[in-house]
Amino acid sequence: MNLGFGFPAVVAISPSKKMIATMKGGFGQTGLNAWLGDLLIGKGGLEDLKGEFKVKKVDKWDGKDAPVLEEESYDYDDDDIKADL
Repeated sequence: MNLGFGFPAVVAISPSKKMIATMKGGFGQTGLNAWLGDLLIGKGGLEDLKGEFKVKKVDKWDGKDAPVLEEESYDYDDDDIKADL
């Protein structure tokens, strides 16, 4: 799906038309609305879907197979760090 540009990513797929569109703009409500609007009028960067597309059903993740990642907080007021001005 050519998702090598970063995440999060939004992809629209039409299996019946064998077309795919990938949102490559800013990820937010405004960007998503603009991208979807462009798709609806046929300007969303549509590409041919290569190969067959299948959707797998999987069980809901129970959170037990991997720990929750917690972000470290950073104190910008730390006196040990001096900026060169």
